[in-house]
Amino acid sequence: MIFRYKFTVDLLDSMEEELAKIPFDTQSMLLDVGSVTFDTNQVVLMPEEETMVFSNDFYMPEFTMTKSTQSQQIYTDPNTKQQFSFLRAEFMVTRRWAVFLFKVIIPIYFLILVSSFIFV
Repeated sequence: MIFRYKFTVDLLDSMEEELAKIPFDTQSMLLDVGSVTFDTNQVVLMPEEETMVFSNDFYMPEFTMTKSTQSQQIYTDPNTKQQFSFLRAEFMVTRRWAVFLFKVIIPIYFLILVSSFIFV
């Protein structure tokens, strides 16, 4: 028996960022959806073609989406040895360096310029 279920997910920016290459970096965001109650004998989650769709109001001001992939994964509980099915979506995003320029670099130079006039 196959059940199809559609759902929406609200994502918060909780990715661990690699700070060494800012503002010219690429980050990977992972989203795992799975069952922790029903093992693979009861439920197996399988991706379908074009299952990841973004709404029109999806916008990340500091990043550009470069790639997205989805796959089926199996997790084995080390205590009970039960296997659980989950879907993994990976989103590769590249930072927009112009946003970094306008939010960090230009304000810093402006503060330096203003402080040089104040203390002269």
